[in-house]
Amino acid sequence: MDPASVTLGLAFLAGIASFLSPCVLALVPVYVGYLSGRTAKDHAERGRLLTFFHGLAFVVGFGLVFVVFGAGTTFLSRVMVRFLLNIKGQEFHLRPLKGK
Repeated sequence: MDPASVTLGLAFLAGIASFLSPCVLALVPVYVGYLSGRTAKDHAERGRLLTFFHGLAFVVGFGLVFVVFGAGTTFLSRVMVRFLLNIKGQEFHLRPLKGK
């Protein structure tokens, strides 16, 4: 499939379809409860603002982890490309790795 043919609307519909799948939709109440940090006993004690900040911290932390992993992967791939370009054209033996 050509990436240019994927529209924003199609991507949005695919996201909605994946959210509504049984394996994800069943986890939504647990996820919301975890983010809000609420139980039935202390439901009235905590406000919406605290829930908002829990959600914000979760999203920022999750995003930060993926940005760091993406940057690390990009860095490692560039190092590997430079390494492979440096050995290109040179004789490179893998005999010690074969065990014989």
